[in-house]
Amino acid sequence: MVTALAYLTTVPEEGGAATKVGDHEIQPETGRLLVFHNCIGKTNELDRSAAHAGMPVLGAQEKWALNLWYHEYPAV
Repeated sequence: MVTALAYLTTVPEEGGAATKVGDHEIQPETGRLLVFHNCIGKTNELDRSAAHAGMPVLGAQEKWALNLWYHEYPAV
């Protein structure tokens, strides 16, 4: 229902790594937290406009991040 993504490293803009949110790219920066509401309003219906993806890191750089996924029901 909700995704929280915390960046643990900074990737310079020329490194090519970013998370695409709609038409926006958010550059990884240490301590930055992104929260995606993956559902429409207070429902469990998928909001396709919330789609996001990690972009490739160029060169010898590394991108470290922490993901938290919040679900409607507890994990089994």
